This record gives sequence, structure tokens and C-alpha cells, in this order.
Amino acid sequence: MSNVPSISAVIPAFNAVNYVAEAIDSVLAQTVSVWEVIVVDDGSTDNTFGVASSYGTPVKCVRQDRAGPGRARNRGVSQARGAFLAFLDADDLWLPDKLERQLAAFAADPSPEIVFGAVEQFICPLVGESLTRRVRLPDQPQTGLVAGTMMLSSATFATVGSFDETLHTGEFIDWFARAKDLGLRIEALSAPVMRRRIHTHNKGLRDRDTYASGYLSVLREILRRRGKLSAD
Repeated sequence: MSNVPSISAVIPAFNAVNYVAEAIDSVLAQTVSVWEVIVVDDGSTDNTFGVASSYGTPVKCVRQDRAGPGRARNRGVSQARGAFLAFLDADDLWLPDKLERQLAAFAADPSPEIVFGAVEQFICPLVGESLTRRVRLPDQPQTGLVAGTMMLSSATFATVGSFDETLHTGEFIDWFARAKDLGLRIEALSAPVMRRRIHTHNKGLRDRDTYASGYLSVLREILRRRGKLSAD
């Protein structure tokens, strides 16, 4: 594609030494080039930072004390210089034509302000058979209203505002609810754009009860906020 706008990819990473190289490779292998890849090491105790920093340009690595995905994404955005932003968790992968498909969607008239895509899920080859037997994955790609499938302009992100850094679970649900409340034009492509890796350290599997409780708290706050807005 000609006249591709500048795109900054932000990858928050915590103890992702086994996965982060594949995540970075999937960004660099896009059919349209990213301008920069920003990896934010969120207090890893393994060699995540070393692996990511070995790439050199256009991969930029920054470190912070452990603070959660919200602050890590915000830190990446603060470093980003691209006209567009896209996010990827360090244990997931983009499909090669993700950005190309989404740029095509932005070229429509009227254009959306945020574009998502579908998600394929796969079980990490590094896990044992016990997880493979325990987890049943969908046969078809699923709608993916998650950070890893999202693309938007830096200006649109600024309009919605930063991720809530006080939330360590459900921070993206809170952000997306704020975007919806602003009435932004949102499109979800039916084509898969991301592969989500299922492994033993997925928070939703490892801390299922805590994770569910955190999501419920976020949803309650969204409903409370919307009720207050409508009352005004």
C-alpha cells in the first residue's frame, strides 16, 4: 500500500521471555510496515527486556516497575509518535494482514474512528497435555473487542483518554465503555486479525475467581457511571 500512515505498535510485557520475540516478529511481518514498535517491560523478573532490546530499530524498549497492563499501555502511548496506535499483548500474535485490513476500513466513507477484528485462539505448544485436555477452543474466529485487535488514531485515543491505571483487571473494558459513551464510530471486522495464545499463565485461567470478580466490579462501575450520566 502506498502512502501508509505512521503506525506505532505498543506491546506491554511481563515475564514474557518465552513469547515476546514471536509477538514482535508478528508485528514486523505485517504486509504494511509499522513505524515503530514500543515494548514496555512491566517489571519482568526474567529476560523479557533483553530479548526485546536485542532487535534494535524500529523496536524501542522501556522499563517500569510492576504496575499492570493499564500503566504499561499508557507508558507506550506516551512514547509513541505515530499517527495511529495499535496494541498487542506480549503472548499473542497479529496475523500478517491485520494492519492492512484495518487501514482499508479507515479508508471507507464515513470512516470509523476505532477498528477491531476477530480473534483466533490456539493452545501454546509449550504447555502440557493437561491444559490441552481441559480447554476447549472455538472452531471459528470470534469477535474480538480487545486491545490486541484494536487500531485507532492517536487523536482518537487522546479523546477517550488513558487506560485506568488503578485497574489490574478489566482496564480495557472500562476504556472501551468510555469510547462507546462518547458515541465514537466503531467497526468490528469479521476477518481474524489476531491469534490469542492460551497457556498456563493466562490470568483468566490462573486466577479465574479473582479475574471474574474484577470484571464484575468494573462492569458495576460502568453501569453506575452511565446511570449518573443519564440522570444529569
